[in-house]
Amino acid sequence: MKSKIRTKKGYSMLPIIVPGRNAARTATLSIAPVVLLALLLTLFGCSQQGQAKAEATKVATDPVAQVQPAAANSPAQQPVLDKAVSATTSSEPVESPTPAPKPAQKLTGTAALERAAATNKYLLLLFYRNDDDSTRTMKKVVASAAAKLASKANSITINVADAAEKDIVAKLGVDRAPMPLALVVAPTGAITGGFPGKVTEEQISGAFVSPGLASCLTALQAGKLVFLCVQNASTKSNDVALKGVQAFKADARYGKFTEIVSVDPTDAAETKFLAQLKIDPKTDVAVTAFMAPPGAVVAKYNGATDKNTIIATLTAATSGGCGSGGCAPSGCGPTK
Repeated sequence: MKSKIRTKKGYSMLPIIVPGRNAARTATLSIAPVVLLALLLTLFGCSQQGQAKAEATKVATDPVAQVQPAAANSPAQQPVLDKAVSATTSSEPVESPTPAPKPAQKLTGTAALERAAATNKYLLLLFYRNDDDSTRTMKKVVASAAAKLASKANSITINVADAAEKDIVAKLGVDRAPMPLALVVAPTGAITGGFPGKVTEEQISGAFVSPGLASCLTALQAGKLVFLCVQNASTKSNDVALKGVQAFKADARYGKFTEIVSVDPTDAAETKFLAQLKIDPKTDVAVTAFMAPPGAVVAKYNGATDKNTIIATLTAATSGGCGSGGCAPSGCGPTK
């Protein structure tokens, strides 16, 4: 039995036969157009296109389906993922690989000498050519002395055959010296002790000299004349003692070959040095010691000094062929 077709606004009334024991019983259902379309497509076995439309219908009517995320590898999701990866890659800093640490460079003799001078320390240098028994013995002695004198001395061991050490070898003139050789160098650059073949710790410590002696040795080893002016606020004739010395240094013939060193006679550190020069540390008058390379005392003056007297003394010492007075530097020959 079929029911009559009736229409309402927005709906279509179709006769639907409801299966059951009583085939005569029928029911009329009100079905929305979208649902009806999905039902008809399913009943007639439509192809994949029909299934896709059915799925679309389900999404349209099922709120749960609407909020389910698409698969990560789905075509719809891939462009979004690509953009996200691109944004992440461009915004994060790229860490460069950590460079391998460079091996520590060995300190050269020249650099060690400069470092010691900058820190007002002595430098103990051990030069060798062959690693023989005498070298190994000297290494132990120097190392032990260096440990005990660490507060005022650095140390370094140098192979004279090392090309990197040619500068220090030439500077100190040890290329033809007997090896092994231990040298003690003051902060001023003066060599205050040299010990070829063997050395003791006592000899090394004994090579540490006063600042006044170190300054004099630095100038003498550079081939200069030295005037050691021993005076302080308590000594007499200070100005006149300096007058002749300063006039001599101002002379163009001698200026670049002359060094003036001042020492306080009451300085305890200079007591030994003054004793070697036979200068009384309790002197009440200024004393001037005139020295020439390699370290000879040419003359001593108590009180006032005179330029002409100094020149005459230098001339006599030079004419004497480096006799008791010692030789003057090159360029400081007899004057007319």
